[in-house]
Amino acid sequence: MADLGLGAWESVNVGETGLAQAAFDAVKDGSPVIVACVWDGGGGHALVIDETFSFFGRKYLAVCDPWDGELHIVSCTTGATVRYDTGDTPISTGTLFGGSARAGTGIKGKFDGRIVRRK
Repeated sequence: MADLGLGAWESVNVGETGLAQAAFDAVKDGSPVIVACVWDGGGGHALVIDETFSFFGRKYLAVCDPWDGELHIVSCTTGATVRYDTGDTPISTGTLFGGSARAGTGIKGKFDGRIVRRK
């Protein structure tokens, strides 16, 4: 990403229980992060988190999934493993305007702690 003029980035493993806090810290300046998800049945997937927020005492990650092109709001707790379920209903401009979101596959996994973030 540095070759594209996007600044200095690093790839680190913060551990699966450190991922939620690392994402909250990293996106404060408006920069997205890339995280790794490992599926319960094997394999994995890269996802982008571009925003985080708290609402009524709960914390959430805004996860952009390149597979379905949708935005998924994922509940998280700092200090705990973050779970991801592709079958959860995404937030979609299609659904906002009367259309339908792409159907998720229902594959489940967890964020394993790998994160690419701006230095």
